[in-house]
Amino acid sequence: MIDQILVNKLNLLFEQTDDFINYENLPVTFRKNSGAADEDITSITSGKKQKLPKDYIDFLRKFNGCTLFAYQNLGGFEFLGTANILKENHLQRLTYEEDWDDNLTVFCNLIGDGDFLSFRVHEDHSYSVVDCYHDDIPKNWKVIANSFDDFLNQLIDKKGRRFWL
Repeated sequence: MIDQILVNKLNLLFEQTDDFINYENLPVTFRKNSGAADEDITSITSGKKQKLPKDYIDFLRKFNGCTLFAYQNLGGFEFLGTANILKENHLQRLTYEEDWDDNLTVFCNLIGDGDFLSFRVHEDHSYSVVDCYHDDIPKNWKVIANSFDDFLNQLIDKKGRRFWL
């Protein structure tokens, strides 16, 4: 379950009215969605459609995706909601063809450069957050966090910087 302190941090970002200036001195925006209904979550997780960690399912129930640290379509993070997860994962399967790893589930697009983030879900239901560098193949992608909460906390603490680079 997503940590309540983290939910509070996210809500503070969404509620701010002053311009937030990121590390490149550009104003950034934050946008949240209304929480997903149970039937929307079931539509993407039933059967073997997508493997999503419980943390992200809880995130979808609260926010159903969001945009964090977006600036001038040059950077930021677009966390996918229930309306986009299946479509984005299908696109990446087609793009990477036989190199695709079926244990991956794309959950976030990095605005402006074609990279994205995925969960790599293991048979025991543990998972890691993976940096998906679009010019490389999935087997070479690096783990950048061992939980969604840890990833989001680091991202917020670093004010939208890609802390893993």
